Amino acid sequence: MSTLLKLVHVTLFITITYGLITFYHAFIKFGSGITGTNHPLMILTFLTFWGQIIYTFYYFWVVMVDMVDLFGLKSSAPNLYQITLKARDSTFRSLVFPVGLIVSILFWGLYVYDRNFIYPPTTEAVYPLGLNHIQHTIPAFAAIFEMMLVNHQYHHQLSTGTTTEPSTANVYSDVVNLISFLLFYMSLFLASKVYLGRWPYPFLGVIPVYSKVIFVFSSCCFFVSIYTIGRMIAFKRWGGKSEFPQPARIRRNINTFTTTIKSNKLD
Repeated sequence: MSTLLKLVHVTLFITITYGLITFYHAFIKFGSGITGTNHPLMILTFLTFWGQIIYTFYYFWVVMVDMVDLFGLKSSAPNLYQITLKARDSTFRSLVFPVGLIVSILFWGLYVYDRNFIYPPTTEAVYPLGLNHIQHTIPAFAAIFEMMLVNHQYHHQLSTGTTTEPSTANVYSDVVNLISFLLFYMSLFLASKVYLGRWPYPFLGVIPVYSKVIFVFSSCCFFVSIYTIGRMIAFKRWGGKSEFPQPARIRRNINTFTTTIKSNKLD
């Protein structure tokens, strides 16, 4: 199973890298006929494109972890292993799972609602069906596949035998990374307006500023909610303990603090 999983990782890395490069060249060649411009800045406003970058980066680290494991470098190069493991797990938790699921859900949801709105038949000539599946189908399936077969340590592990790896769990860093990425991504919308004279999504040009703020805030909440779903699935699958203080511990700390204050007053 371990060898097969490594082969799947290499295959996904090659496939998604191919999809990323092909998508970029297709946009540069045909983008002006679809979006009105083939300026490289416009492609950076596509969440799909960023999803492919994230997945390529992630599977690079996955293959690195697999290679370190395959060549038995865990003990001889522990620092290298810890760095690659942390990069793999952090990227998966904060970006791969939420962005991958959202890309697939949004695309196929809109496709079912009205195909002409998101992927009209005329687009297949320059954006073939196979490339479309690499961009919009593989992300969700790959994220769920990884979640079920690899412990990415959303939670600090208890001594349950679910992992022997050093802990990489850090919920605060995960959320900061996710929101930072989303804010950076949305800043590209403004850059598109400033440098290209157009919003990448027309509705942004007609809604007032306060609605734009609400849009950004609600998007952050949506992304974090998908991340939270990932944490819940990981807990069911792999177990562990929360990094957040539990209610019983909070009450115990408050009682201890109150008792200490009363004792000091009596003294």
